[in-house]
Amino acid sequence: MIETVRKLGGKVAIVTGAASGIGRAAAAQFHADGGRVLAVDVQGDALHSGDGFAALEQDVSAPGAAEAI
Repeated sequence: MIETVRKLGGKVAIVTGAASGIGRAAAAQFHADGGRVLAVDVQGDALHSGDGFAALEQDVSAPGAAEAI
């Protein structure tokens, strides 16, 4: 039996713009490769959360927003 190595196991990514497009694809790929993801976007209703995947509705262009994360 060959064991699949999850190359990003134990790693955490904060992905902004994660509700659509490149951000969504990056978050999904990171998670598929074994990483845990904090998905951040101003469109919070378009984000999902689950095992190893957390969602945060935040406008990171606002002053102080990055520090709040």
